[in-house]
Amino acid sequence: MVTIVTTSGILLRSMNYRETSKIFRFYTLDHGLVSLIAKGIRRKRPSGSEGLESFARGEVTFYRKRKGNLHLLKEFALKKSARGLGKSIFRFTAASVLGEIMLVQGTSERNPDVYSRLEIGFGRIEDSSDRLIISVLLREAWSLVSTLGYRPEISRCIKCGLNMVEDGIGRFDLEAGGILCSVCGKNNDGPRMGPLARAQLMGFFNLENDEEPIMGNKGHLLLLRDFISYHVVEKGVLNSFDFLNVLLESELKGVVGSSESS
Repeated sequence: MVTIVTTSGILLRSMNYRETSKIFRFYTLDHGLVSLIAKGIRRKRPSGSEGLESFARGEVTFYRKRKGNLHLLKEFALKKSARGLGKSIFRFTAASVLGEIMLVQGTSERNPDVYSRLEIGFGRIEDSSDRLIISVLLREAWSLVSTLGYRPEISRCIKCGLNMVEDGIGRFDLEAGGILCSVCGKNNDGPRMGPLARAQLMGFFNLENDEEPIMGNKGHLLLLRDFISYHVVEKGVLNSFDFLNVLLESELKGVVGSSESS
């Protein structure tokens, strides 16, 4: 038995299936992460399938089975194209980080806060300049991770409870998911984190001040990658992070450019 469902959705990934079909993975407002098959779409694109590109947002209608995880796509009504993300390889890769987080952590449960955070995140990355993409990604990724329930503790030492306002340089314990004061972290080899870095990280959670690039972006990006590796993807690494690091190294060498005019 199937029911016809229509809900807001964001297309995170698509893949070819057999000779003529494709499978689309959406994060939806009402049904969380869903996998939908579009039969024959590669042979002849049917009406109602326009705009099916990565990170597009719209209304998705599908036949939902009572059992099983693969449902049948009926149609997709595009509301917001993701073409702006394709104007810069940095922008598209930054969006891919958010998409991969949801592909790993998304469930079939309804979570409007996560959906809203993801939708806003894609929009802010799309609207950002190349100069600010990494700063915007840090804010949006940390905010998404926090909304998913993985916010690290940085205001107090996770071992002794010391208010970190009273301390100088601490150590971030990746496995425990929080900051250690200078005494408790003496023998810890986690990243060093002083008052400025802690304030910047708190700003990411609160989505503050995205008008200027953040000092120490590379260190913050590595911390985000390693935290996600420990707590979100269970000691795995998101492919988009690896590619983003390659892009950043290439940019330093003057290899990567934007498709936008300067």
